[in-house]
Amino acid sequence: MSSEAGGVLWRVTLAVVAGGALFALGSEGDSWAVMVLGPTVVAGILFFALRGPWRALRAAQQPLDPEVIALLKRHVPHFNGLNATGQEAFARRVTRMLATIDFETVQGARNTLEMRVLALAGAALLYVGRDDLHIDEHRAVIFYPDAFSHEYAVQHDARIAGMVHRQGPVLFSERALRDGWNHDSDGYNVSVHEWAHVLDLEDGFADGIPGLAPGSLESEEGLLSRELTRVRGGRSVLRDYAGTNRAELFAVATEVFFERPELLRRSHSALYDVLAAWLRVDPIELLHKAGVSPAPVRQPTKKAQPKRKGGKKARAR
Repeated sequence: MSSEAGGVLWRVTLAVVAGGALFALGSEGDSWAVMVLGPTVVAGILFFALRGPWRALRAAQQPLDPEVIALLKRHVPHFNGLNATGQEAFARRVTRMLATIDFETVQGARNTLEMRVLALAGAALLYVGRDDLHIDEHRAVIFYPDAFSHEYAVQHDARIAGMVHRQGPVLFSERALRDGWNHDSDGYNVSVHEWAHVLDLEDGFADGIPGLAPGSLESEEGLLSRELTRVRGGRSVLRDYAGTNRAELFAVATEVFFERPELLRRSHSALYDVLAAWLRVDPIELLHKAGVSPAPVRQPTKKAQPKRKGGKKARAR
């Protein structure tokens, strides 16, 4: 069963159990109010459980928007390295998310089709080799015009380019989104970074090891610990922010994996191989087919750092 189908089934089951329990309580206590409330609860939960799949079904039945395809070709070099079938699947995934995810703006940001596509392209890229999985589409996306603070205010000294709440929305700086796709070989891409956090959280733990990981937990934890030591010791091509914790290491490494894959493979071959195995994609091949030349070998410069809200939890399997 796919993760998407499992999520829908879980919510439908919750609706039936909750409604049945309320109906049973009403029957025992002869309370018509509770007996009426039961079906109402079921209807409400079913509405939210099935709203996303219904939107996705409607989107799948519509022809692809040429403007969406044009935006992907213009901004996402990896898209141009896919064959016709791969490009259609990529565009379909973006179209599906456009239909199922709610978008909001604050403080003068713009909710244009271009901004929505730039925000979602990182998610589609993460899953380009994983047709068996779907991103968490029950999150909202909120656009800020520029970097924001921990108080969610755009101000001159703000440095947060993006943020993921553990159970809530994904926040993006409009400027950072544009910079991430316009400078596609500097190792920075806030869309990839934040959706990497969402992927990491799919199993309930922000530990840098997504639930789709096929390897042994012990070897993966050992690799991430060694990579953290390298970053903190200044012996890594990953920027310093990757040394915050394993969750940030995974998100930053994923950015470099897609934007500067040859550099990552040459400098961190074991980490590159693990990411390639987890995501089932070879970004070097995609960029080569797209006609993108490898970027010069240099460590990425510092920029406003994407952030994830929520503490790190130990992982248990």
